[in-house]
Amino acid sequence: MIKLKIKQILNRFALTKESRPQRLRVSKTVFVKSRQTVVLPLPLDNCRQRLIEYDVNLKTNRCFSRQYRIITAKPDSDCKLNLVYTVSVKPVYQDISKLNLFKPLDSFDKNLIDKINPYDKKIQSLAKQIKTNSIPEFVLKSYNLVIAKLRYGKPIKGLYSYKQALTLPEVDCGGFCTLLSSILLTRRISVDLAVGQLYSSKSKSTSMHVWLEIPLKTGSIFPLDPSVDWRNKFGLSSRLGGFGKISSYHINLSYGVNHFIKELDRKIVLIQNVLKYYNV
Repeated sequence: MIKLKIKQILNRFALTKESRPQRLRVSKTVFVKSRQTVVLPLPLDNCRQRLIEYDVNLKTNRCFSRQYRIITAKPDSDCKLNLVYTVSVKPVYQDISKLNLFKPLDSFDKNLIDKINPYDKKIQSLAKQIKTNSIPEFVLKSYNLVIAKLRYGKPIKGLYSYKQALTLPEVDCGGFCTLLSSILLTRRISVDLAVGQLYSSKSKSTSMHVWLEIPLKTGSIFPLDPSVDWRNKFGLSSRLGGFGKISSYHINLSYGVNHFIKELDRKIVLIQNVLKYYNV
């Protein structure tokens, strides 16, 4: 009983830290073989976070865009690469009324269609089940539908597609997000797949995570983190995240999928983890 109370107090303390702006220091160590190319994602600068500094012990090249920031290296001999970066991150809390300020979708990015597809008949059918003309209500009902329909489990390094979310017994955060964004896009609601990491104050390490962000006309975002919400509801987590809220431990590394990196002449499906490969 005493141990349980102590654990509850520690969880509440950790949650309090997540709910305040944080300055996070993240380090990565990677073993790289001779003439391997290594790709290292860095945090983006946006309305809620800013990359303060980074340091790496090898000569690197930068490939920065609006959707990602990566640095690359190709050592001549086997070595251990150390990357350290510091990022300031703010939590976001938004009231449902803010969704009236959503940005309508200009055009759908066909690069996403294997993962996110508002034109699929099953997605269209799900969207038609939600009877409302109110955008805030449509977003909330879509969010609740996805949480009720899916079960969290079997996390993977890649990204579950909306089709897998509809057919598999369990999917991770990616499946929750690809299904939800597919439904939201049927109403031409602009929504971004935010790809990144969740920081742990306990281990000082990060784990893979994705969530959604609806851009607002104010320049801010309305966040959606259905998988953290699902895990919290079933007592599997006590992280901060859900409808209209994400924590200062959500580190955003990129947006979207299927990025063609011109400098590398290579497509990277998901810019989230350290990538190593040999040039053919």
